[in-house]
Amino acid sequence: MTKKEFSLPGAEGRPFAVDLRFDPNKENQPVIIFLHGFKGFKDWGHFNLLADAFADKGFAYLKFNFSHNGTSVENPTDFVGLDAFGHNTFEKELSDLQTVLSYIEDSDQLPENIDRNKIYLLAHSRGGAIAIITAAQDNRVKKVATMSSISDLEKRFSEKQFSDFEEKGLTEIPNSRTNQIMPLHRDLIDEYRKKNEKLNILKNASKLNVPQLIIHAGSDETVGVDEAKDIQNANPQAELEIIEGASHVYGGKHPWDKETLPEHSNRVVELATAFFGE
Repeated sequence: MTKKEFSLPGAEGRPFAVDLRFDPNKENQPVIIFLHGFKGFKDWGHFNLLADAFADKGFAYLKFNFSHNGTSVENPTDFVGLDAFGHNTFEKELSDLQTVLSYIEDSDQLPENIDRNKIYLLAHSRGGAIAIITAAQDNRVKKVATMSSISDLEKRFSEKQFSDFEEKGLTEIPNSRTNQIMPLHRDLIDEYRKKNEKLNILKNASKLNVPQLIIHAGSDETVGVDEAKDIQNANPQAELEIIEGASHVYGGKHPWDKETLPEHSNRVVELATAFFGE
């Protein structure tokens, strides 16, 4: 397996870090693009082992940091850009994914043995929203799988946080892992409401005409199983797989100090491999 690391220009000129795993000796490899979630990043916890697992199954696997997720190209695992984090929006993340899709479609830097016509999305948590919206609107995406995807952005905020948006223009998100207070401006929710037809997750799920796999953690403490069922209700053709006993991060944590994937993440690999390989 070969690993290639590089950066691409992101929303508002802010570059983002990318890595790509592929087998240099295997022809016609489909490519899986992985999208991280809120307060996440491409190298969080066990995500590199997850990438290795899919690469070992014969897929090229590309993951990247959203340009406004709070990290930087120089510091891809640290929240050194809290102002960027605070002003992140769905449109910025959608734009970053468009850049990645265009790289796969057009770049002469992409390995020749990757099949540009077999692009699949795998997304965690809030990244699932970006995956569903893109898959519904961009025919370059051939399949989409999500892990504990949100179904509605507004469900993520409390009444207190909505009051903060109205009164102060921002709310503050504590990060218990880093002990940082992360500002979140009202840009995100204002954009979501203003562009509801384009950005509404369930409306986009209802318009999907590519295969969809909905994976959800049975003991998800962050995004309830009801949100997975809402997505399937919007797209009855989608497959729904609930992994009983799994947490929102499927047994992972950051940092991850083991050499093997947690059991529930192995199950994600099994389900997604079968889905993408069909």
